[in-house]
Amino acid sequence: MNKFLWIVAVVLLVMNAVLGINYWQYKRQASFRLQVLQGDMKSLIPLQENWESAMGNDGYRLDGIQGKDTNHNLVGLNEMFLNHEDKILVCRFSELDCESCIDYAIKSMKEYSARMGIENILYLGNYRNNRIFNRQRAMCGIDSCRSLNVAKLGLPIEDLNQPYYFVLDSSLLVSNVFIPNKTTQRMLNTYFDVLCDKYFAEE
Repeated sequence: MNKFLWIVAVVLLVMNAVLGINYWQYKRQASFRLQVLQGDMKSLIPLQENWESAMGNDGYRLDGIQGKDTNHNLVGLNEMFLNHEDKILVCRFSELDCESCIDYAIKSMKEYSARMGIENILYLGNYRNNRIFNRQRAMCGIDSCRSLNVAKLGLPIEDLNQPYYFVLDSSLLVSNVFIPNKTTQRMLNTYFDVLCDKYFAEE
């Protein structure tokens, strides 16, 4: 009888060990799959944001918009095309945006400035005064670049309080709106590559 109980005990221990190992493996696989799913979701969120941004903001025209240049002169957006550019790429940012977001948006754009041509780039800030705006420009290393301090553009995307890019043509039509995101660097590189090839390629 004791031998039978001993065998039953051993069998139960083995079964418990097997179940424990299977549970541990299942838990590890489930954790891995959850991490993969979370990573995919993080990648999908910027995709959705940019799709909605493009759909909701492309096609607006920025007629009558003015801003202050670095010398506090009031300048119209239409005056940014005096060198006969057909299109310019705009980086829009505000003092309400997070500092690291502004830094990332500007730094990413600067990396492509040589390829696009610095004359085809415009930085549009939204700061309560030019003193703060000019300090931000100096911190970001764009104090020698074309820029204006513009309070409002009237685009729906302004409510998100995130830096964004868009292409502006000489008729002041907005297109190719894009929100840069640190988690999707490849998507951002593709955005710049497409714009360079489509609008700013050297002839």
